[in-house]
Amino acid sequence: MYTTKQIQKEVTEEKEVTRTINYLEKETNKVLKRASSSKKVKLTRTNKVNKVTGEVTEGKWTEGSWEETPSGAIENYKSSQVSKQ
Repeated sequence: MYTTKQIQKEVTEEKEVTRTINYLEKETNKVLKRASSSKKVKLTRTNKVNKVTGEVTEGKWTEGSWEETPSGAIENYKSSQVSKQ
């Protein structure tokens, strides 16, 4: 008889996620300002593979985080919303 540890192996999976922020006009989706750069983050998860059947039990992805991105000014655009202070 085999134990779970003997018939399972852990396999780490990685993926890279890219965040790109573009500023769009609400009514038309026209691009008002394109992102000056894209930010990337690496996510990982540990999957369990049954060595006998090949069945994969997927683990939970880690959570990535990005630094805050200030929007800055958009040339020739004036917001119709008033910010509250």
